[in-house]
Amino acid sequence: MGFRFSEDRRQPLLTMYGLLFDELGKLKDALAMRQELTERQLKALADPNRLRIIRSLRGGERFARQLSDELGLTPATVSHHLNILLVAFLVGSRLEGRNVYYRLNNKGLAGLAEDLRKLAGDVKEDRDDA
Repeated sequence: MGFRFSEDRRQPLLTMYGLLFDELGKLKDALAMRQELTERQLKALADPNRLRIIRSLRGGERFARQLSDELGLTPATVSHHLNILLVAFLVGSRLEGRNVYYRLNNKGLAGLAEDLRKLAGDVKEDRDDA
């Protein structure tokens, strides 16, 4: 394998701009992924039972049966809602013995809170212009 060097002095500029556009593309993709995640998280929290599960987990880790008893829901219903919360990165889990313990995902909730803060800032700025 050999390398060929060009005498064209524009090559470094093309390489620099190519890398710049590549980085911008990655940022754009990351922003789109964050927006999709925010939408998924808001949809997950829109259900009253999932919001009740989140509120319950503020008190600490619980396994599905504990949540079921506490919230008066069937274990199947709780498992269904927990799966949606897991996919939305609002809840995390760990296995201990035969029980899966669920807890709040603080990073997921913090990311959602930051997105909502940004949205509220945009709304505030719009009102100031009016």
